[in-house]
Amino acid sequence: MPLPILLVEDDADVRSLLVEALTDTGAFTVHAAETLSEAQVLMVEHGDSLAVAILDVTLPDGDGRHFCADLRRQGFHLPVILLSGLGGEDDVVRGLGAGADDYLIKPFSIAELLARIAAKLRHTAPRTGPMPTHRGAAARASFVSSPGI
Repeated sequence: MPLPILLVEDDADVRSLLVEALTDTGAFTVHAAETLSEAQVLMVEHGDSLAVAILDVTLPDGDGRHFCADLRRQGFHLPVILLSGLGGEDDVVRGLGAGADDYLIKPFSIAELLARIAAKLRHTAPRTGPMPTHRGAAARASFVSSPGI
């Protein structure tokens, strides 16, 4: 059974590519949001069943790091991976300090994202079957970036 992932990314092209790449593995279903307010609704609906959250840092209605910190305060222990074009040491440290388990700097490869998700899942819950691999949409567009980030 595919594992549910929360994806919060405001760039429609990046969001679409990530949804396609994650679902093409056959290992995941994706609940995608463009804003933090949409993500909050998805957390109410699916929060207890989510395997991983992937959050962009810079969103139109807030900061993914603050959303991550709020998840931790609410008692959610799922792995959180932050995505950002903000790649300075202070940015990464702030993201990890907010409760993120990982911080991936844009542009990044789909293969690296899938490897990081697999690594987080190895440490959180028993799994059966193979870990997700780089294929499908990832083979067509292996690097993801947001213009202007």
